[in-house]
Amino acid sequence: MSSSKPKIYLDTNILVYHLMGKPQKLAQQSGRLLLDIEKGRYTGTITTWTRTEFLGVIKTLLAQSNNRNPSTDEMLRAEKMLTDLISELGLELQDADVLASQAGQTRLFAESDKILRNSSAVQRTDGKWTAIKGADSIHCVLAQRSGAQELATFDEDFRGISIQGVRTLIVRERY
Repeated sequence: MSSSKPKIYLDTNILVYHLMGKPQKLAQQSGRLLLDIEKGRYTGTITTWTRTEFLGVIKTLLAQSNNRNPSTDEMLRAEKMLTDLISELGLELQDADVLASQAGQTRLFAESDKILRNSSAVQRTDGKWTAIKGADSIHCVLAQRSGAQELATFDEDFRGISIQGVRTLIVRERY
């Protein structure tokens, strides 16, 4: 991978929509973004925090759709789907613990708290109000520490934040 390509940090929802294939429109938009990564337009990056959040979302979706706790095998298949996607696209998988403890950086949770407190509530395209939440403020800090120039997401609440050196890409608006 060339370091001259812009680095884009992928929010968990992009991976969930793509691998689950639904909602269809969001899965298609995720697919177009991931195709840009595959074609070399971007260097895609995620963290172990993204993987953890992905598995939590998948566990919930499987439990809701099957009306039971997912089996270990089902969860291992979901993790393999993600691992295969990371490999196929050549995504960087950065260790969130390493990024959290980088020398000379403020503490991860202190920085994510600062992002949350300095954010603005925003009105979504459907008219409802939303604001950045705790897990997403952690993604913001990790995106910055990963060296990403953009953070790609479907979450409109990211419009209300400012991350030094990282632009927010709302996927539904570009893809």
